[in-house]
Amino acid sequence: MQYTIWLAYVSYPATTAAYLEKALREQNHKVITMGPKITPEIIKAWNLENMKREIPDPNYLWPANVDMKDMTSSIKPSQFPHLYLWVESVPGYFPENLDSLPCPKACYLIDTHISFDMHLKWAKNFDYVFLAQKEYIAAFHKAGMKNTFWLPLGCDPEIHGRKTLLKKYDIGFVGSVNGAIRRQQLLQTLSSHFGVHYERCFLEDMVRVFSRSKIVFNNAAKNDLNMRVFEVLCSGSFLLTDYANGSGLQQLFRDGESLAYYADEEIVERANFYLEHGVLRESIAAKGNAMVLRGHTYAHRCSDMLDVILSGRKETPDIDELRDRSIDKKQVAVPPKKEYSMEDLLNVEYKYSAQRSFIIPVLDLSSRTQFNFHTLLYDLEKIPGNVIAVFNSIEMADMFKHHPRITYCAVMSHNFGVARAWNIGLDMSDAPISFILNSDLHLEAKAVEALEDALITLPDAAVVGPEGGYFNFYAAEDLQRYTKGTFNEPIVVDNVSGFFFAVKTDIFHQGTLVFENKFSPCYFEEWDLGIQVKKKQLKAYIVPTDSYIHEFNTHGREGNLSFMRSEESIAAILGRNQLYFWKKWVSDANNCGENSHLRSFWFGIKMNEGEKLLAENKYKEAGIIFMDVQAKDEGNIWVNYYLGLLFYKDGMLSEAKTYLKKAIEIDPTFPLAQELYAQL
Repeated sequence: MQYTIWLAYVSYPATTAAYLEKALREQNHKVITMGPKITPEIIKAWNLENMKREIPDPNYLWPANVDMKDMTSSIKPSQFPHLYLWVESVPGYFPENLDSLPCPKACYLIDTHISFDMHLKWAKNFDYVFLAQKEYIAAFHKAGMKNTFWLPLGCDPEIHGRKTLLKKYDIGFVGSVNGAIRRQQLLQTLSSHFGVHYERCFLEDMVRVFSRSKIVFNNAAKNDLNMRVFEVLCSGSFLLTDYANGSGLQQLFRDGESLAYYADEEIVERANFYLEHGVLRESIAAKGNAMVLRGHTYAHRCSDMLDVILSGRKETPDIDELRDRSIDKKQVAVPPKKEYSMEDLLNVEYKYSAQRSFIIPVLDLSSRTQFNFHTLLYDLEKIPGNVIAVFNSIEMADMFKHHPRITYCAVMSHNFGVARAWNIGLDMSDAPISFILNSDLHLEAKAVEALEDALITLPDAAVVGPEGGYFNFYAAEDLQRYTKGTFNEPIVVDNVSGFFFAVKTDIFHQGTLVFENKFSPCYFEEWDLGIQVKKKQLKAYIVPTDSYIHEFNTHGREGNLSFMRSEESIAAILGRNQLYFWKKWVSDANNCGENSHLRSFWFGIKMNEGEKLLAENKYKEAGIIFMDVQAKDEGNIWVNYYLGLLFYKDGMLSEAKTYLKKAIEIDPTFPLAQELYAQL
C-alpha cells in the first residue's frame, strides 16, 4: 500500500532523513517534506562545506519552532497524512503542539548516545519512537515509552554503491576529527606505519575515497552503530572498525567474515595483516557488500518502520532476523538424523539419472549455518542424479559411506584439497553434466535445472554457475562480483564461484580442462579454471537463479587449516597459491595482448560502454568510465586517447596533453593521438 507521509527534518543532502525521503519516494509513497534548511553557520561548524550539493527547499519551509496547530488549523481531518515522521537532523528543530495532529506520529532518533536526556524528553511527543542505537531501548521502555523500537542506520545503494576504482590508498578515512581525541590518536598511529588518506567529504565523493582505499577506518564516537559501517560495506571496500560494544554490530557482522575489528592496542597489527593479504581482504569485503545490500538499505528500514506503524507488526526485526535477512537465510526444514538399517540399504530405490552427477567434497559436518552434508543429501533426495561423495577424512566416510543416496564414493585419509577432490569426482562421473557442490549448500531442483539448461544451450559454455565475476590477473584482485539477485540474464564472466557450478564432463575427461592440484588445499583454483576456459576459447557463464542458499564460510581465515599430515595458516596458503598462480601463467603474461586470455572481459565491456556514451555525446558519463579503466590499465592506448580527447573538448589542455602523450608513448605511430596532440 502507498501512504502519504509528512516528513519533518532540517533540509540538507547528507543527513539520514534525506536517504529515508529518497527511499520512501522510490517505494511510491507520497512524501511531503517540512522544516527549515541548514544554516551556513552550522555547515561551517560541522565542516560540511564539501557536500557539493545545493541545499534543497522542503515542500514547506517552516521555522524551527513551528506551531503545528496553527499550520494545520485549516486542514480537514480527511486531508491529514497516514503518518507524521520527525527525523533527527540538526539540533534546534522542535515543532510545537504535535498533539494537534490526528494521525500517528513517529520520531527517528539517531544520536541517543550523545543526546540521551534530550531524546528521552522529546520522544514523549510521539506515538512511536525508533532509535538507531539499540543500547538505549530498555531505558526508553523503563521511562514508559513502550512503543520504542530499534531501527539501525543503513545505506543507499545508488549513492553508496560500489565503484571499481584503483585502490591507491592503504587506509582511507572521511569522518570528523574535531574533538575526537581517541580517533585522532588512532589515525596518528596508523599514519606512522601506513599511507593514510584523510578527506572530509560526502555522498559520491565519500564513496570514491572508500573505493580507492584498501582499508577504510571507522571509529565509533561512543559505542554507536554509525552510518559509516553500512556505507563502507555498501561501497564494496574493506572495513576495519572498533567493536562498538552493545550496539549490535558484532552480532550483525562477524569478524573476518564481512569486515574486521580492532582493539586500539592491536590496530597496526590488524591493518598490516589485511594490507598484506589482498585476496582475503577483498573476499571479505565482497561478503560485506552482499550482506548490506540484502538487509541493510534505507529501503529496508522504511519498510520495517511502516510495518510497525501502519501494518500491525509488533516489533522491528531483531538482531537474528536482520542477520538472517542479510545472509539470505531462509527457514528450511532440516531433516532428522537417521540410522539406516541393512533393510533400508537393500530396499531403497532412487531414480538415478544418466544425465547428471553431483560431486561433493566432504571434510566434516562443521558449518556456521543450519546446512551441512546431512541436509544436502536430504535435498538431493528430491533431485535425480548420481551422487559422488569424495570424503577427505576416514571419520566422515565411516559415517556416510553406506548412505542410500550416495551412488559412488572415494575415501582419502586426510584433507588433500578441494581441487584433488573435484578431479577425483570428475574421474568417477559417467554423466555428461557434472555439478560441483559445497557440502554446506542448500539446493533446490530449479537451480540445478537452470544451470543445466544454460550449460546445454549457451554458446561455447564449459562452466556455468549462479555467481561469479571479473578479476584483474596482474593485481590478483576482483574487478566486479555478481551475487544472487544482482543480475537477471546470463553473463559471460572470467570465473564462476566454486561453491556450486556445473561443467561438461567430457571436457575434463578429454584433458581440455583440469583442476590444478597444486592449488590444494584451496584458493585460486576458480581463477585458474577461468583462464583455462578462455585459453581454450570456451566460455564461463553465470545465470540467474535464487533456488539455493550458501553462506560464504570466510570465518577463521586468520587461523590454520588441516592439510595432509600438518596444519598450515590460511595466510600462508593464500600467499603461496597467489605466487603459484602468477608463476603458472607467467609465460602467457609475457605475451599478453588485447585479446589475451589473461585479460578480463571487464575491460572490453567497460570500453564498449564508454565508446557508446561518447558516440551519444554523453562526455561526462564516458569520462567516468574511461578514468576507471585507465586506473586499472594505464597501458591501454585507446583509453588514454579517449581521455585526451575528452579533456581537450572540456578545455583542460594540460590534462589532455598528459593522456595523449601517454598514448603516443605506447604507440608512436598512432595517428589520432598525434593529430590531436599537434593541435594543443
